[in-house]
Order: sequence, then structure tokens, then C-alpha cells
Amino acid sequence: MNVKRINEGGFSLIELMVVVAIIGILAAIAVPNYTKFQVKAREAEAKTTLGAIYMSEKAYVQEAIGATTNLVRSGYTPDGSPLFNCGFNTGQAEIIGVNDPAAGVMHYADTNTYCGDMALAPNCAGFNMAFQAAAPANAMAVPPANNMDPTFTIACSGNVGARQNPIWTLNNANTLVNATPAF
Repeated sequence: MNVKRINEGGFSLIELMVVVAIIGILAAIAVPNYTKFQVKAREAEAKTTLGAIYMSEKAYVQEAIGATTNLVRSGYTPDGSPLFNCGFNTGQAEIIGVNDPAAGVMHYADTNTYCGDMALAPNCAGFNMAFQAAAPANAMAVPPANNMDPTFTIACSGNVGARQNPIWTLNNANTLVNATPAF
């Protein structure tokens, strides 16, 4: 008797195509969600940094009876390689350095560097623009005469891998605002 044996090992081409299609569908669902979670995790760094700068500035206000825009002077120094460029604008006119901003125009600087419109300083990446109207209304308010409660707004902006760079702000009243969302 001559019996022809059928090769029963391995996968057929159709089975392989079905598996590839299923993997493609799962990847199409998973990759955007993964990207979104990555952006949220990176934005958490901005919130944490804003909180640290806020605490440093509040402590400096109590010790020095006034605010400063110098992050090092306020006691804050970033660790590692931050994804966000952070700095702030104070309601009082104490911008440490020689490049003071024009009155009434909100700009944000990294540490001691003023970042005006089209500033070319290397610390100004992300800040060489006038801040948008989404900033809190009291950000440029005149501080009280005793200078014990100056107003300030801290901002962080950075490339987190989203469509646009998010900008987070935190003011002296500890109000966190996502001025420019990543998505």
C-alpha cells in the first residue's frame, strides 16, 4: 500500500497572515496609548519641578523679604538632565541681571538669563516668546508695599514628544495651570 503522508508540521500561510494581522491591530491600539502615557509621565516632571521651585521661592520670600527670579539664589538647582526649561516672572521688578524685561510684558527665564522675544541665549530654548494670555491675571500685579507677599508665576516648557510643547505654570497662590496642553 502506497500511502501519501501529509506534512503536518509548521503553519500554513493563511494562519501566519492571521497572526500578523492580529499583531498589527494590537500595535495600532497600543502604540498611541504608550505615547500618551510617556507624555503624561514626562509632564509629571514639570509639575514636580514647579513644586520644588515654588517651595524654594516661598522660603526665599520669607528669608529675604522679597522674591527673586534667580533659581540658584532661591535655593533651587535642578538634578540630572531635565526635560523642561523652567523659570519665572515676578510681579516686582527684581530680575537679576542686566536684561530686564519691558514693563507689562511677561517673559520667562531659565535661572538668571532674561529671555525676551527672539532671545538667542542658549538658556532661552522654549522661552523666546511673549507668554500667552492663559497666564493667571494677577501675574503682573503690583506687590504689596511691605513686599512680604510678592506675586510670581513659574513656567515650565519642554519637548515631551507630543504634537506641541506643553507649558505648565504655577503662581504664588499655588495654582497649577496647563497653559498649553501637549495634546
